[in-house]
Amino acid sequence: MINLGASFEKPNKKDNKPEIQFSKESNPDFQNEDYIRQVFVNGNEKDIESLAAYYNFTSNEIRLFSYFTKLRQKTLNEMSPQIEARRQNCPIATEEELSLGAYQENIEPQVRSAVFDLRKKGYATYGSGFCGFDSQEIYFEKKYLQNFQLPLLMVDEFRDRGIVIVIKDDRIKLIFKKEFNQEEIETIWQEVENYLPDLGEMPPPCQSKQAISFRERQKKLIK
Repeated sequence: MINLGASFEKPNKKDNKPEIQFSKESNPDFQNEDYIRQVFVNGNEKDIESLAAYYNFTSNEIRLFSYFTKLRQKTLNEMSPQIEARRQNCPIATEEELSLGAYQENIEPQVRSAVFDLRKKGYATYGSGFCGFDSQEIYFEKKYLQNFQLPLLMVDEFRDRGIVIVIKDDRIKLIFKKEFNQEEIETIWQEVENYLPDLGEMPPPCQSKQAISFRERQKKLIK
């Protein structure tokens, strides 16, 4: 179960929401993020209408959630053969990839450059890419941004462009209020990365389970 965020709070029975009837064939779980993504990807109007009623989504939210869910799926589909080709043809990781704990092909392309540039600045990244249904995140292993604030002028300018920037102690989140393609999102991340100060040190290797496992597999490859 994944936290679906504020927009996906389970409705209270006292909220006077209409009772939603589901067919036996669909058997949905509208608290399950994977199921909700599949509803958006499939584009079945009845399922989308039921989902919208359950969460009181506006037509604009449905349009945006559908768009970014499909963009996420398209991105992952394109990445899959690239990852497999890397494993087959060039399996030895670079030093940067060893520190990251993954091949560069495993990082979603729209956030890839920003992730590697942030690591060069000393930020130990822990995860990145699509999150929720209208958002992207880069998050860190430490609270690097505890005392960091973006210039208000920049935040306002991004908001005018349809992008809400949320800075937390250990992550940066972009919430999109309009449609952006993969190349536009990559440019946005590069703009945000440029504002973060250089920490003047190398980041420690990523300590996620996947990263540790990746480095263990690499050791076996070079023996």
